[in-house]
Amino acid sequence: MSANRLHECGVAFSHFINQLDIKTSAGSAEAPLLVVINNWYQTPVPFFSALIGLGALQQSGCPLVFVINDCPYPGSAAAAPIAVIKEHCAGLARFGRLVYLSEHAEAETGDSIVDIQAEAVAMDRRHRYGFGIIPADHLPVFDSEASDHAGPALRGFAALLATEKPACVLIPGGVANTMHGFMALARRQGVRTATYDAGAGTPRVYFSGHDVAAQGWEVPGLVRQILNRADPRELEYCRGLAYRHADLVATGADDMLRFPFEMPAAVMNNDLLFLTSMEQDSSLLGVPGIFPTQEEWLRETIMAVRRTHPQARITVRQHPDERRFRSPYGERAVAIAQALAANDPLLTVYDTRDNIQTRALIAASSLVLSAGSTAGLEAGMLGRPVLSHAMVPYVGLGFCERPADREDFFARIRRHLDAPARLPAEAVLEAALFYYAKNYCWRVEIPVTPDPPIFLDWISTATTLPFAVEGFRHVVEAIATGANLCQLRHGANLRSAGIA
Repeated sequence: MSANRLHECGVAFSHFINQLDIKTSAGSAEAPLLVVINNWYQTPVPFFSALIGLGALQQSGCPLVFVINDCPYPGSAAAAPIAVIKEHCAGLARFGRLVYLSEHAEAETGDSIVDIQAEAVAMDRRHRYGFGIIPADHLPVFDSEASDHAGPALRGFAALLATEKPACVLIPGGVANTMHGFMALARRQGVRTATYDAGAGTPRVYFSGHDVAAQGWEVPGLVRQILNRADPRELEYCRGLAYRHADLVATGADDMLRFPFEMPAAVMNNDLLFLTSMEQDSSLLGVPGIFPTQEEWLRETIMAVRRTHPQARITVRQHPDERRFRSPYGERAVAIAQALAANDPLLTVYDTRDNIQTRALIAASSLVLSAGSTAGLEAGMLGRPVLSHAMVPYVGLGFCERPADREDFFARIRRHLDAPARLPAEAVLEAALFYYAKNYCWRVEIPVTPDPPIFLDWISTATTLPFAVEGFRHVVEAIATGANLCQLRHGANLRSAGIA
């Protein structure tokens, strides 16, 4: 987003909060909610975070501390958007205290942040480079500046956690801009964290009481509750929504900026299907895995399979969203597979230029190897066993095995190739319930999001917070109280369907 658009969003936001009226009976002794106001590639993210904090104030009366991250990161170029943010967030002082991290940057925390600082910068580097935010020739400058610029913000935030003793901190956007470091500091002190991410161009925001990278700790818990109740109407409702949404994704008809996919003209029976993901995305950065990169995952696994099963038919499908982003990580991973395929007639690679429906490839395969993406859930819904090298929350459920290490990963593949089998009905149901919970409960549709056009359209005409929308009420309730957002959304879904 341009600097002019950020200024435009800021002007509209400051006008909105200057005329906003919130009546609350908050008690001053209550532990506060810390709302991090952070520059985010000159998008409306800092203003959106403030709106969510204001919603929590109106919902529950919890006292607010707005933490303005005015430490320029990753370099001095960040100073200009920070000035815009500070100017247009000044009116938040009517609703809570404003605190500036730069004023606490030299505080003695009594707690080493060196490890967290290094990890946070490394993740941010991967995110920025992977999405083309910094080109390869600018990486040396980033590497020379980022760590030094991250230190003051992290030290200041550690000091605030010690002095404010918050009940919760709201931190935007997963891992980029050192936000992973903020979350790690909060969790180290036992403070509840809440965060969000958004689908570009859509009205959906992914809220979590934990960490976007964990895809919502709330999801597995809701799945277990639904299974334990074993209510036939509830199960059929969730299953129906899951398959309906999966049909939209498979045909490119959903609202996530996809495109129509073509059915392959001919797909032979396939033994092993690799489904790559975007390893630079917030949903995977920070998630532990057996392999550090997809390059290594593809190379080592294909070579291991060839040592024991030279006749196995293998297909690699590059994540279709790489068509938009052209991540260097995705390109390198596919290049590895293509190099191996050049001398292996039983290895087929579909990259982003191949507009092939992924579901058709899943249906033709005996075993699916997932890099932690939603396609692993879709494979389970089609009855295909799944192995994921990334330890996302669905790993270890009935449809996706949990390998202990690399050798165990290879051994499980060998067993599947020696004795292919479909998933039992209970495991297929579990995959469908997880898919439902992720897409209909964790992802919340609300009228205002951090997406620039959506944010500006809403903030320019709004006079009150969107409490008329049930999804917004649930989001701020979950953040203010620690309630399970997925449970709140699921209950509302059942009520609207006449089931609860």
